[in-house]
Amino acid sequence: MKNWKNPTIALVVLVLGFALFSTGCGKDEGSSKSSATYQKAGISFQYPINWRSFRSEAVSGMRTQITSELRKFNRTLVSLDMYISSDEEVAFFVSKVQADNALSADDILAERRNVYEDATRAGDVTRVNKLERTTVNDLLAVVEDVERSNGGRGHTVKLLKGRLIVELSLIVNDKSKYDKHVGEYEQILATMKVQD
Repeated sequence: MKNWKNPTIALVVLVLGFALFSTGCGKDEGSSKSSATYQKAGISFQYPINWRSFRSEAVSGMRTQITSELRKFNRTLVSLDMYISSDEEVAFFVSKVQADNALSADDILAERRNVYEDATRAGDVTRVNKLERTTVNDLLAVVEDVERSNGGRGHTVKLLKGRLIVELSLIVNDKSKYDKHVGEYEQILATMKVQD
């Protein structure tokens, strides 16, 4: 898991960035043994049972970095959890952020455009595949899909519910592995529930 530390932190700070698992996880007794249930901070979904939580030190370090960045935007990190696939090809992050004021999809889109323009000028982001408004399970959301100069790719959905932003990020160090894992991410989104 050592190869995930620096590239992942850089991408997640970029992806979770300025908007912006231990956690009631376990087998879902009502479904097949191939998935587990995430349930924390009013968020629930099904994810591959063979994914494992990042070490608590890595999560703590990421939490500190994100908390610092979010303060600049009057936002508070409520929860953050991080998983890695058994083959260590993919990392998955879920966070819940509370803003001082409700944010629209247009607010998030404008913010993220600025982030990606800066990252592209700096040579970190090589391609923005998608940055647009969508809905996920009747919630307004912003979807982002970017490729990086280190060969990685990140796909993020930010669900907007009043002052809350629930962010789900799938990150691969090798973008050629993205198609192999995007189905797992789609299953998470299909089973996603956010409570008030």
